[in-house]
Amino acid sequence: MRLLAISLALLLAAPRQDDAVPFELAYGIILVKGSVNGKDGLTFIFDCGANQTILTPDTAKELGIKGTAARDANGTNVEIAKADALAIGGVSLKNVDIIIYDPPQAKPLEQMGKKYHGIVGYTFLSKFVVTLDYKATQIRLASPEPPIVLGMRIEETRVADIEKGSASEKAGFKAGDVLLKLNAITLAGAADAAAIVKVAKAGDALTFTVKRDKKELTLKLARP
Repeated sequence: MRLLAISLALLLAAPRQDDAVPFELAYGIILVKGSVNGKDGLTFIFDCGANQTILTPDTAKELGIKGTAARDANGTNVEIAKADALAIGGVSLKNVDIIIYDPPQAKPLEQMGKKYHGIVGYTFLSKFVVTLDYKATQIRLASPEPPIVLGMRIEETRVADIEKGSASEKAGFKAGDVLLKLNAITLAGAADAAAIVKVAKAGDALTFTVKRDKKELTLKLARP
């Protein structure tokens, strides 16, 4: 069974980002300014509970973003697409999964004359540590530091660097290695590797499948 470490602070293979973003509270809904594909001045509903990042059909049309017809988990007709870049304040992501849809729960905003262009949800927010400060009407978005696993600092599944004298260095790992599997379990990110290592006992064998220079290698070490 695949082991997952569940956290809002998922990882980015990108420079660390950190910014305090002002927000507006309208009828109990948090609104922030952002940009999509370089177009600034867009207004988004900020929703930590939304499992998708959404663009309204009018906004997608204006930006020239076309999607593929699909149905969501509730059977609603939507379009699936990607934004080349999405930024909120000074933090940004590339190739963000979005759906094109006009959610009915946001209709009260339009009825009260408040224009919005979409919803910032999980596919964006999951890449950051999110701190919501109602008193200061600010949201802080910060990309977390990558974890250290067996002496390796891992960004997504790539080994960024290795501590001198660590078990990983002795086992032959090198910076730039891409971790594909650990004990035959496919790794989606550093959190997966950390979770598997955490439940292993001292002395347990750990077998990694690693991609290096277009070749796959098997590297083994014992859990310290």
